[in-house]
Amino acid sequence: MSFYVTLPSHANRREFPNNQANAFKIRLPQPLRLPGGQWQVGLSAISSPDTHVNLYELVQKDGYIMSTSWDQTIPKPGGKDGEMAARLGSAQTLINDIQHLDWVVDGVSFMKAAITHLEQRRKETAIQGGRFTNDQGKHTYVKFRWEGDDLLIDNTNVCHCGTDTPSLAIYTKLAIKMGWLRKIASGLILGPNLHKEFDQSNPVFWTVRSFLPDHLQLSMSCSWRFTNLNVAFRSVVGDPRDRYTCTRTWQAARLWATA
Repeated sequence: MSFYVTLPSHANRREFPNNQANAFKIRLPQPLRLPGGQWQVGLSAISSPDTHVNLYELVQKDGYIMSTSWDQTIPKPGGKDGEMAARLGSAQTLINDIQHLDWVVDGVSFMKAAITHLEQRRKETAIQGGRFTNDQGKHTYVKFRWEGDDLLIDNTNVCHCGTDTPSLAIYTKLAIKMGWLRKIASGLILGPNLHKEFDQSNPVFWTVRSFLPDHLQLSMSCSWRFTNLNVAFRSVVGDPRDRYTCTRTWQAARLWATA
């Protein structure tokens, strides 16, 4: 005597809202009763989901996500010992750079992938003896920091170097979809998912530039907090857990005792 029990990972979502394909609980409609003898439980089959998401819902193919610029202080070529010079750099992340990363499944991992790409490009420009700080120890690049699921652009120790001040720009259409900007009749305002952490005297904290592509440029005069990344992401792309099911099928077989 044997029978099968199918355990779908998307069952009982209200009771177990944190269920995921690799770790889930379900409640059977009726308890299993295994009377008499000995029983053995074994795995018969397992189906894993394809959690890959279509990021082109956020940015069209070949499209631009975000970019940064920085200033690197390097030993001056042909200069005297200790003589330094400035070297500017910039990088951008395109949607194609991260579309095929299997671990990008929500808003937090989406932003981590975009930032990782930018940071790799910046570090690739590093020159021996160079640094990404000025003589006062102010950082000359965009400093990203995570606080839980919130992304913080930390400008508390940034170098304000005129035209060489580091910059961050984000594709305008992406900013609207993620709730960092909001459309109103008169134009664009900051959305509910982007917050200024503190003010200084400079009244200009953000602007939208109509270059190709349009981009939201954030001032370095205050810090910026990006919130509700996963919620905003799901509202556009959807939740992989709602589209795919991980099914584990278990077989319980009765083993009769032998004399």
